[in-house]
Amino acid sequence: MPEGEITQLVVVFFCWVLVVGVAAMFYKSSGDKGIVTKKPPGKERGARHPTATKGLVAEATYEKNQLLTLEEKKYYRLLSDYAYDYGYTVFVKVPLFFILQPKQRSKQFASAISSLATSYVDFVLCDPALKVSLVIVIEPTPKALEDSMTSNTRLDSVLQSCGVGVLHTLSIDNDTRHWIEEQVRQRQLS
Repeated sequence: MPEGEITQLVVVFFCWVLVVGVAAMFYKSSGDKGIVTKKPPGKERGARHPTATKGLVAEATYEKNQLLTLEEKKYYRLLSDYAYDYGYTVFVKVPLFFILQPKQRSKQFASAISSLATSYVDFVLCDPALKVSLVIVIEPTPKALEDSMTSNTRLDSVLQSCGVGVLHTLSIDNDTRHWIEEQVRQRQLS
């Protein structure tokens, strides 16, 4: 065999050994899955948005929670029936952050945003264009209802200045239905 052909065979043999060695290394590092290339962190199949699990403690155990209590579920069904008559949509436990937004950035902007992010209202009724029209807050006790009726809270005044009707109540009943009808009529006239 000429010397040039031997050199080519030796080079091909070493290249083959190198490829088999690298393949074996990948195979060994991937367990029984075969040759697998590693993806960058966060790109694994089914990976969620990085902030989706922010705040979850790995060692804790979790269970799913009910969105509404039985009483709230009953109120939701009644409100949905009332709202359906007008083409309105009912949303539950809506953070104020989705209803209100400070107009301009100022020194108080950050504190306003954080206070909105931590507060929510029980029910929001949106018109057919999904603009917030009415807010209903279920008060836990008659005393809390009395306090909300006697003192015009900051939240009430802010919501009303934005054109959102606010009702504080102990339960959803016929009085609530009449209030909703009155509010919807007023909004249709304006």
